[in-house]
Amino acid sequence: MRQFIVIIFILINGTLYSQLYDYMKIRTEFVKSIEDETTAKKWYKELKDKDLKGDAILEGYRACFYFSMAKHAIFYEKLSYFLKGKKLLEKTISKNRNHIELRFLRLSTQKQIPKILNYDQNIPEDTKFLKESLHKVQEKPFKEAIEKLINQ
Repeated sequence: MRQFIVIIFILINGTLYSQLYDYMKIRTEFVKSIEDETTAKKWYKELKDKDLKGDAILEGYRACFYFSMAKHAIFYEKLSYFLKGKKLLEKTISKNRNHIELRFLRLSTQKQIPKILNYDQNIPEDTKFLKESLHKVQEKPFKEAIEKLINQ
């Protein structure tokens, strides 16, 4: 009986946790945060210190909200946000090498940031990976976004 209660608790906790964040909303909010500082700050604060329970997608977006903050930050804070985002994204990808969305996030970041930051070494690798993995993507808007990115 005790094991049953523990299993139920774990399932309920996992279900409640997964319902706290809607991936589609986070994706939309991330795109918005690139141009909107208020959105960037909101999600940066929301995810910065949150225990994401190893959720690779949320970890990836946490890193990307650091990149958004770098864009909106005052000059002397930009590099700090960028480096933290880069470190977090690379760490997350190293644990999830074949995660399509993480590789998409890195490729889109590397294609968009200034070349002077020297963070573009994975563009060929990620482009190839995404081309080879495109058939696995079920969500039409995400598939279209990948196609658009790899054809830029």
